[in-house]
Amino acid sequence: MLHNQQFLSVSFFEIYSAAIFIGMLVVSALLIILGSIRLYFLNRSNKIAYSSDVKGNPKVSIHLPICNEPPNLVLKTIESIRSLDYENFELLVISNNTSDESLWKPVEKFILDLDNRFKFIHISEVKGYKAGALNFALDFMCDDADYIFTVDADYMLNSEALNVALGTIQERDVQLLQFPQAYRNVSSETSGIEINYKHYFDCYLSSITSKILALPTGTLTLIDKAVFDEGYLWPTDSITEDASLGVELVNKDMKLAFCNHVIGKGTMPTESEDYGKQFRRWVFGNFQVLAKVWNTRGISLGKKIHLSTLLTAWINLLGFVFILMTAALPLLFLNNTNAEFILLLGMLNVFLHCLFQLIIYKNIANNNLKKAWNGFLIHLGLIEIGAFYWMHYFISKEKPFVRTSKFLSASSTINKFYIFPIILYLTSALCFILQNNLVAILIGLFGLQMMQAKFHKDQEIIWSKFNFYKQK
Repeated sequence: MLHNQQFLSVSFFEIYSAAIFIGMLVVSALLIILGSIRLYFLNRSNKIAYSSDVKGNPKVSIHLPICNEPPNLVLKTIESIRSLDYENFELLVISNNTSDESLWKPVEKFILDLDNRFKFIHISEVKGYKAGALNFALDFMCDDADYIFTVDADYMLNSEALNVALGTIQERDVQLLQFPQAYRNVSSETSGIEINYKHYFDCYLSSITSKILALPTGTLTLIDKAVFDEGYLWPTDSITEDASLGVELVNKDMKLAFCNHVIGKGTMPTESEDYGKQFRRWVFGNFQVLAKVWNTRGISLGKKIHLSTLLTAWINLLGFVFILMTAALPLLFLNNTNAEFILLLGMLNVFLHCLFQLIIYKNIANNNLKKAWNGFLIHLGLIEIGAFYWMHYFISKEKPFVRTSKFLSASSTINKFYIFPIILYLTSALCFILQNNLVAILIGLFGLQMMQAKFHKDQEIIWSKFNFYKQK
């Protein structure tokens, strides 16, 4: 009887360790496939020329949703729109879900003093967050508009913005044209954050493979009004309504393009907390849209793979690696021969992911190793969000739209307690105690590098705030 119990016990742990090992090998394969696809996009990146030669005199309805925004910031955006070289436009400022009159009344007063091309709408409560406000604007826009152009509250447009947008969308003959998000409060001290933002546009949307499959990103987006004449609305099924709209248009075989020419600049977050909120919204919202892609029957397999690559740009597979490594830890107490090998394979997967990302950032930074490393540190400082936050979708398919605050606080908030690196330190210590020294060293070094990355991220955010102050 005792012999049978021992046999069952040994068999169970052998099966358990074998299952973890196989799982880790599967993740290794997925990391290689995803990394290779990303490099494929990178190697096919191409900065296609833009055009400012506008045919005819099409009318543009500019939609500017604002929600609890600093009035002075919004007024700068409106002033930049007043200064556009192209004059055949209207501007709809849609104030929504803002109870504090001191935030929207100054904007309303400013608009009332302008000509009839400028309109202000205040709605106390709108469902659907930003998408709801943009849908509200569709009912108030002029009947003779040919295009809709969306702008975020903090974006100051270049004077030639509409000329470039109209000339390029006409030349490309597409229904939607997206421009890159660029920022004003940048400097050499914020190069990492800048590269981290830039990599999405320069690697994924600039790829030839995205020529007519470029998902919109919510601001600086020009859309043929005929799209909405067919009954489309901004989707409210995701907190990244822009990407969700793009998927619906792809499903109807419409063409969505990207022009990698800066026509306006916004402001990067000035608080670490806000930067984290923004990143979480992109990770979770894009995973919502990813589920939508694979549940949509009309999209071909090739297009689904392409869209999945775009939507997982901020997501990584390391959550599976860390979960499997955690599952392997009990095996160390049993002196299981596979335990150390599984943990080493896990760390190899982590380094493999990091290598792919470093190659991408090096290319985006034009082989400037310092900028590439800074961009990688920003990525590493947020790595657990990309690894785990999308998994919340399997607990709850919805999350509220958490806006990024544009207000400057009197002091900067820096996280001094970084929980994930501390978990890595404790795991490293456990491995040392159980005499798995190589694993302990690798996990400990990764924990130290992650701690340094988080500290570096917070320092760049402080510089972002300082640069914003200088512009005021």
